[in-house]
Amino acid sequence: MQLLNLDHVTTKEFMNAYFNSLNDLTSEMFITFKELKDNYNSLTHRKTKCYFENAIDLLRMCELFSTWCPELFLDVDNVHSSRLLNFIMFTLNSVFIGEIYKHIKFFSEKNFSKSTTLE
Repeated sequence: MQLLNLDHVTTKEFMNAYFNSLNDLTSEMFITFKELKDNYNSLTHRKTKCYFENAIDLLRMCELFSTWCPELFLDVDNVHSSRLLNFIMFTLNSVFIGEIYKHIKFFSEKNFSKSTTLE
C-alpha cells in the first residue's frame, strides 16, 4: 500500500535505494564477468553466481512492483520509469557490442508511427 502513495518520502527513498542497488549490483556483476574471462577461479565463479542470483531477485521485485502498482512506472511526474529504462539501456549496451540504443530507438520510432514495416 505504501508504494501506491507515490509522493510520500518513504516511497521515493525506497525506489531510489532499489534502483541504486540494482545499478550497483549489475555494474559489479559485469566487472566480475570480465574477471572471469581473464582469470577463471572458483571464488570469482561463486561471486558471479551470487551477483546474478541477486540481480534476478531484484528484477523479480521490479516485476512485482509493475504488477501490483504500475503507477510507479506510469506516472509521468515520477522518475521511476526513466530509471528503469536507463537501467535496461545500460544493461543492453553492456551486453551487446555496438550502439544498441540506435536500433532500439529506430524500432521505437517505427512502432509509434504505426508503420506497417520496419524499413
